[in-house]
Amino acid sequence: MRNPRRQLQDRLSGGDLLLGLTVVGQQVVGIAITREAAEYWQVVDGSQIEVSLLNLLSDIGVKRDASPASAAEVTPAIAAWHTSAQQLTDTLFPATVQKMLANCQRAIVVPHDRLWYIPFELLPVKTAVGNQPWIAHHAVTYIPTLGSIELAFAKPFPVTQTVGIVGSFFALDPSTNQSLGQSIGQEIPDSHTLLLAQRNRVPSVSWLKLKTDQLWVATTVDSTSNGWDTRVLPLGNVDQTRVGSWLATPHTSPARVLLPGMRTAVRSDELAHGDELFLPICAMLFSGTQHVSLSRWPAGGVSTSTLLQRQLEELQSEPPSAALRRAVLALWAEQFVAASEPTLLPWNKNEAVLVGGEHPLLWAGYMAVGDYSSESQ
Repeated sequence: MRNPRRQLQDRLSGGDLLLGLTVVGQQVVGIAITREAAEYWQVVDGSQIEVSLLNLLSDIGVKRDASPASAAEVTPAIAAWHTSAQQLTDTLFPATVQKMLANCQRAIVVPHDRLWYIPFELLPVKTAVGNQPWIAHHAVTYIPTLGSIELAFAKPFPVTQTVGIVGSFFALDPSTNQSLGQSIGQEIPDSHTLLLAQRNRVPSVSWLKLKTDQLWVATTVDSTSNGWDTRVLPLGNVDQTRVGSWLATPHTSPARVLLPGMRTAVRSDELAHGDELFLPICAMLFSGTQHVSLSRWPAGGVSTSTLLQRQLEELQSEPPSAALRRAVLALWAEQFVAASEPTLLPWNKNEAVLVGGEHPLLWAGYMAVGDYSSESQ
């Protein structure tokens, strides 16, 4: 019988780093694997990871404290969250693994329990030009278990039909929200947009899932308490729109699903166990979806419409992890009005203050699950 570690190593591409993290009681057990090497380690006091994570979420403004940080306090290189992010990195990863991260081109992350809430894309990696967020240095993709490694090497699939569902997610003004929603699919072949503010004639949600290759849902999806019963599609019969219905036969669902409005427990003082990410991901992947893009917190606003449009454009030629990375890096060059970004409110809600797209609240919550590499193209 072949060594399981060797099997994983043989499957990886030259620039891949596979990171498996498991919560065992109060400890965290980790494994980092490349084609050439493997590193095992333990974090004896796992509670320190949660403390560091909560500090990071508070410093970037995800957790709403009595006095939320302004953009001027978050965007500079000396902002407090950089220290929190470094502390979390040093607590979670030994120096040898951090060096492996600096040498990889793609990180394949397998979180567990509350570790699903960590915005790994935001964590620093030491490079020759100084510390950079992971996503600035390499692509990042997620898989639910080590046994599902093939999800990171799936073959590209043709997308012939894209459907977008738009709620009040991009702007409070209905006409602006509608305009932003409709503009997203303009550069995507065979793309159709359903506006929840209008009367939509969809035969059934099952029909929508079966007939759509690529589905994006621009409305808040609250998964904090419902697990399998999270309602993903805000249309028609409630039973058909819950994520558990994706497990029904036939096991056919859109090949790619984008949920930029997922809401998890990261805004809470006490983190849950990650099931509101893990369970919906498993349901969709089990039902035939090859790639899921979702968020740990919903940003909304113009920034989400900008990132989503760029991501869909990049997905026409790039693997999912690379498409998200390129969309995020492009977002950093943009400027947004703070009052038009729900995740930044109530800070300066009545002022036309410009905020750079590099603000962590606007991009660090997004994650790509499932991928394909250059070897599978």
